[in-house]
Amino acid sequence: EHSTLGLAGYMCCSSAHLHAQLALGVQAIVDEVKDRSTLDQVHRRLATLEAEVQEAMTARDMSKVVTKGKQVEEMSKAAKELEVEMDSTQDCLEYLLYAQAGSSHKLFQNNWKMDCDPESKTVLASRLVDDGDGGQRGMMLRDFHAHPTSVMCNLSLEEVLAARLYTTKAFMRINKPLRDVTRKENSEPVPLPVTTYHVNEAVKKLRTLSAKSDQKNTPLDLYRGMSNVALEDGFMREGGTELAPMSTTENLGIALKYSARGNSAVLLRVRSKNFMDRGSELGWLSAFPHEKEFLYPPITYLRPLVTKPETFIIGKATFHIVDVEAQMP
Repeated sequence: EHSTLGLAGYMCCSSAHLHAQLALGVQAIVDEVKDRSTLDQVHRRLATLEAEVQEAMTARDMSKVVTKGKQVEEMSKAAKELEVEMDSTQDCLEYLLYAQAGSSHKLFQNNWKMDCDPESKTVLASRLVDDGDGGQRGMMLRDFHAHPTSVMCNLSLEEVLAARLYTTKAFMRINKPLRDVTRKENSEPVPLPVTTYHVNEAVKKLRTLSAKSDQKNTPLDLYRGMSNVALEDGFMREGGTELAPMSTTENLGIALKYSARGNSAVLLRVRSKNFMDRGSELGWLSAFPHEKEFLYPPITYLRPLVTKPETFIIGKATFHIVDVEAQMP
């Protein structure tokens, strides 16, 4: 049912407001990433809860003290996590806007550096361009925008920035609110609607790359690994919709690495038949191109092709493999 709302509707953002923001270009992305109003709201709720705990203590209502105390603990944790996500997103955006590719010394998942070789941690050759003085420098945002793939697919500067931002740790700031069903039920807008819109547009435009490939009608299996999740019977019967952009990889080893972080994991094998049902390849602009990422747009429907998952065990982890086909909105 979510897929019938369209992206703007699901983001709880009016089309008029969204298009007004889009007219601001890159600045709209910068502004919404800098916006701290969501965190301010959490802090206000936290302050209210803390006041209720004090009132309960004054009234010697220990049952309420315990209940409200747990809520304070949970909200405090959520506030800290949100602040870390916001700061990380801000840092990644500034790197993409103002720094040369490979110049950041920060380490991310698997001890990787952005735009660098995962082993040597030196800037990737694919991220270097001529500096005009006989040497080389790391690519800037304008260089990614001028990349042949960007030109072929007619990507805007904003779409290149948003897609590249999504490949960093900032993806969490996009995905979590989109997957928050309570947010949608309360008609709360997502915090990064402009960025999300540009990611969606970039993914759709990048299908041009596959459409012009010699392999456009060649089947390709893509993988999505998820840790500490369980398969629900409803999904196996009716399928389900991924509410956020969906990352997949053609590298099975990468998918296994991301899913093998708990005792139970689900591995989706997306059986794409041709470029029409295949996610867009992001390696040419990704901060971590060795992930071999293919990205599907938000609100992609996944239909199981089997009635029961395959199951196997590696070490202490149990993997459930499900073959699915993707239907993009």
